[in-house]
Amino acid sequence: MFSGRFRYGIQASLLMGNLKTALRFGFAQGQSLAAVITAVCKVLPEVKPAEMYATFAGLRFSGGAQVEYLIAGHPPILHYHAADHRTERRGMEQFPLGLTGDCAYVSSFASYAPGDLFVLLSDGVIETENSQGVEFGFGGVEQAVLRCAAEPLKEVMGRLMSELEKFGNRADDQTILLIRALA
Repeated sequence: MFSGRFRYGIQASLLMGNLKTALRFGFAQGQSLAAVITAVCKVLPEVKPAEMYATFAGLRFSGGAQVEYLIAGHPPILHYHAADHRTERRGMEQFPLGLTGDCAYVSSFASYAPGDLFVLLSDGVIETENSQGVEFGFGGVEQAVLRCAAEPLKEVMGRLMSELEKFGNRADDQTILLIRALA
């Protein structure tokens, strides 16, 4: 999941296309998520306007019930554990992509089991405010997920979007990506 300073328009589209291509190329060469993002970050400042950057949250499943994840300037990934009906935030403090060419990123690994759910979301979801100025926050996302995580993904998405709509006004993009572990 990517987002960035110029979220809309041709420049943002070109940047996101280039990032997706670079990720695919790096993975095709067998590189880790951290190695790919570090390599991308080294060349990114040369191919974009100076004030432009991208935030990143990514998961790389490679078998063995382990997932590699990396977050750069993006909200944490929410990991719902189906076996014990709990959530965990997978976050990291790393700079967004493209701020400087002198960068190094690290990734982490987490175990998962069949039925687990990963929720990647844009800041517009957690920053949705109600009429009193209170944000929906990660707490709101976690509560919504805990109520419906075992349902089909379409239902989980519908519930999240419905609760956001009831909670407050949409002031920013609200992007949600749901990934369920099947094996």
